[in-house]
Amino acid sequence: MGEVTVKRNVYRKTDENGQVQHMYLLDQFLGFETIGLISPNLAEKILELSCQKSYRQVAQTISELTNQTISHQGVWDVIQTAGQRQKKAEYEEIKAYKNHQLNGTKEVPVLFEEADGVWLSMQGRSRKKRGNGRKELKIGIAYEGWAPRYPSSQEYKTIGKMVYAGYHKPSEFQELREAKVATKYNVDEIKYRILNGDGAAAWIKHAHDPETGVFQLDPYHLSQSIVRNVSDKKARYHIKRWLKTGQFDRVYEKIEELRYECGGLISEIKKLNNLETYIRNNEDGIISYKDKKELDIPTPPQGLEYRNLGTIPFTGCKMTNGRRAIRNIFNIQDFNSLTYR
Repeated sequence: MGEVTVKRNVYRKTDENGQVQHMYLLDQFLGFETIGLISPNLAEKILELSCQKSYRQVAQTISELTNQTISHQGVWDVIQTAGQRQKKAEYEEIKAYKNHQLNGTKEVPVLFEEADGVWLSMQGRSRKKRGNGRKELKIGIAYEGWAPRYPSSQEYKTIGKMVYAGYHKPSEFQELREAKVATKYNVDEIKYRILNGDGAAAWIKHAHDPETGVFQLDPYHLSQSIVRNVSDKKARYHIKRWLKTGQFDRVYEKIEELRYECGGLISEIKKLNNLETYIRNNEDGIISYKDKKELDIPTPPQGLEYRNLGTIPFTGCKMTNGRRAIRNIFNIQDFNSLTYR
């Protein structure tokens, strides 16, 4: 694979601010969204590699694959330009949502949503002088249900999955979530929106619709809290079993019993108190939505199944681990640009 020589005219333009731009008029006429002299396909490859490698490594890989020279600064420029374009499109999408101009055509009886936050270290101007220099990346996903990965498979995949993320305020993230859903789905036809969250971050349930919204406590985070705060393995087993069936009184009695058995050890009592508070604050989301008698969950569309939620921790790891393996710190502008791809 190497360079293919073609004759195309590059036009130079100076905008109102005095900045020089280069463009292919033919590409614009045909609707090709090039970034400078970088083709859409090559730009997509640069973005994909940038989620896994450093900018210098991306530049080297692109040069080896295409025989086209690009610097690490050129890679950075592509990422920023693509991110700014998508950010603008996202802004217009949210604006249309606020003006009630979005109404997707796809109809589903139930929509599953999950949200979680990943705390990442910052660098440069994004790193505050005070504190530990970390900032929470908010991640959200939505999907229609599950289906086997292949016929007779015991493993399942989510269907119709869309992912959105960024360093947003709670209200901004809620607007982004609603805009993404309204762009694709006819929200008036959604009977239930099942929202899965860790139960600790208030922003996850921010402005959650009480009529169609059903909160579901993430099973991974619930199990994690029990393991961290209860040292007795047998007690853990019983607490998990009682929580699954909604026997909260027995859970609180067991926690009180464990407080007595620990002999007044402050560290253990503090852990047990934290667990009890966590459970009490999330009682409404502990029982599975499938087991709630007050809900009339519709029959899944053909080819889909309704299962237990809990894919968001793995989504968060996939989104951040590639860049974290390269360097242990992030820049808000760079990461937002990469999440828009």
